[in-house]
Amino acid sequence: MTYRALLVNAVVCGTVSVLISGAIAKEPTMDVFARLRSEDPAIRDTAAAEIMAARGTTIRKCEEIVRDSIRDENHKGTTKTSILLLGKLRSQESVPLLVEHLSYEVFYKDTKRPQIFEDRCPCVKALIEIGVPSVDRVVEKTKKSRDEKVTRCAAAVLRGVLGAGTGRAYVQEKMARTADVTEKEGLMRILKAIQE
Repeated sequence: MTYRALLVNAVVCGTVSVLISGAIAKEPTMDVFARLRSEDPAIRDTAAAEIMAARGTTIRKCEEIVRDSIRDENHKGTTKTSILLLGKLRSQESVPLLVEHLSYEVFYKDTKRPQIFEDRCPCVKALIEIGVPSVDRVVEKTKKSRDEKVTRCAAAVLRGVLGAGTGRAYVQEKMARTADVTEKEGLMRILKAIQE
């Protein structure tokens, strides 16, 4: 499936319309927002449900784009934009997908400045925006990994979400609760990376 365009317009209440291959995901109309002002609770509830359905459609479409294009070198920009949008939408349901591709990198073609780590790794940035719901999944993936890049990504997420001090305390608590030597070693690597 090819995607000619990905055009995103933020709408009130975190809903978004997405233009994909010339088709627009169902977007709440102004009528929906007018119905939110209704005195009838049933009408308000129906309007709220329509807004949330549009958000869900947007998240599913963005996840589909990520899955379809993440291994395609020609669509790195599309992939990055979709990943970042999942973060902006605070899509907790997308955390497993983002953690799966935690160390995915996108480099600028022409840059006159160094690219910061979170900018090169869009899943890191998205998970930071999602916040606390991403922390446990990131640590669970990373504590068993020997990949230094994955460890650095996990440390960046923990620093971004919890701050360096609280991130260190969180990892130390995890270390105290496990008897598994491999997990302790992985957690120690995360701890060192947080401190860097």
